[in-house]
Amino acid sequence: LQRVFEEGTAAVIPGAFIASFEQHEELAQLFGNEIPSELQIGPTVPGPPRAVYLELTKPGAPLIYDGLKMRLLRSGSRRTEFETDEHDPVCLNLVFEKRDKKGIAVTVNLRVSLLGRKARRSFQAVRLANALADGASIGLVDTETGGVLVTPHAIPSATAVDATLAQYLASLVAIEDRLGCEFSLPESLTGRDIIDAQELRDILESGQLVRSFNTYTVTLTPSKGADITSFFPPEELRWIRITGERGYEILDREVYLGPVQITLPVVLTKEEHARLAAQMTLGLSEFKITFSAPPDGGEVRTEYLDFTRVEKFGPEAHRGLLETIEIRDWPGSTSKNEG
Repeated sequence: LQRVFEEGTAAVIPGAFIASFEQHEELAQLFGNEIPSELQIGPTVPGPPRAVYLELTKPGAPLIYDGLKMRLLRSGSRRTEFETDEHDPVCLNLVFEKRDKKGIAVTVNLRVSLLGRKARRSFQAVRLANALADGASIGLVDTETGGVLVTPHAIPSATAVDATLAQYLASLVAIEDRLGCEFSLPESLTGRDIIDAQELRDILESGQLVRSFNTYTVTLTPSKGADITSFFPPEELRWIRITGERGYEILDREVYLGPVQITLPVVLTKEEHARLAAQMTLGLSEFKITFSAPPDGGEVRTEYLDFTRVEKFGPEAHRGLLETIEIRDWPGSTSKNEG
C-alpha cells in the first residue's frame, strides 16, 4: 500500500488477507458485501493529454519536434510519471522522483519506433535521435502556454539511427515533396524497398537510371519473314535502344514516368543464337530473347525524357514498356534495323 500512495502504482490484496469487506449500499445491492477473492487498489487513472513539444539545443539552429500529446501515467507522493502518445515515432517517458534531502530527480527516456509510421514524421524523429546521440540536450515545452516543463537534459543512452534507414527516409521525403503524396513505412522493411526509394529519387532528380546487368530479356514481334538471328551474330557486340513508356512501383503504388529511352550493350551467346534459330523454324509470331552483357560488363542506361513533368501517381499510372527496338553496331553508328 505504501508504494500505491508513493508511486501511484497498483497493489493487489488477496482475499485471504481481508477480514471484512463493506462498500456503499448502492454497490452492495449490485455486488453484495461478500469478501472478494482479491482487491486491487490503484493505479492512478491516466489524465487527459496535453500538447507539448521537444526543443533540442545543439550547435546552430535549435531543432523543434512538435505535435506530441503527453498524459499522466501514474502519480504518488514521491514519484510521478508522464508519457507521450505511443503511436508517434517518438515516445518520451518522463519520471519525477522525490529524493530525500536531494530534491527532485528528473529522468528522461526516449524511444524511437519508425516502421509502420508516416515517412515524414519518421524522418523528423531520425533527426531528433541523431542529434541526441551527438550530445544535444532536450527540453520539454507546453505548446499552449509556452512554459518550460523540463529544462534541457542530455540523454546518455541515445543512439543514432542506422545510416541506411536514415537515407531511405530522406529519399521518401524527397519523393513526397516532388509528387505531393504521403508514404507510410512498411511494417517490415526489405533491401528492395530501400533500393526502390533511392532509384525513384534519382530518376525524379536527374532523369536517369543506370543499372549493371548480367542478362537482359526482351520480347520481339518481328515483321513477317524477318530473320532475327541475322541482326545478332553470335558472340558479337551489339547495342540496342528501346523506346516506350514506363512506370515505377514503390510501396505498392506506381508512378507514371512517361516516355523512356533505354540503351544497353548486348551479346547473343552461341547457345541462345541456336535456340532462337530453332524457334524461327516453328513459325512463331513472338520471340523471347535473353541477351548477355559483354565480357567486360554492361550497364542499362534509362533516360526519362519528361522527368521534369512527372506528377501522376496512382495504380492507374501503369503503361506498357516496349514500343520499338533499334539495333546498332555501336553508339552513334547508323541504324541497322527497327522492329
